Amino acid sequence: MASCLVLNGSQYVISDITPCTGYILMTQADYDKVSGLADLLVFDKDQFELITGFLILLFISGYVTGLIARKLGR
Repeated sequence: MASCLVLNGSQYVISDITPCTGYILMTQADYDKVSGLADLLVFDKDQFELITGFLILLFISGYVTGLIARKLGR
């Protein structure tokens, strides 16, 4: 879906005006502000460690629970 980019003061704003004409050159920082992807692509080391730790803990506890269930089933 195409959108128009309008310069409103010192900020770029996405608009739904139909007659879009012309092209603009933007810096990477301006594009990230407009597209909103800058915050989504940031790698958070603490969050990665937390999620990885939980997944390892869940794997080990599931493995041990399976071993116990197998021993009790015999």
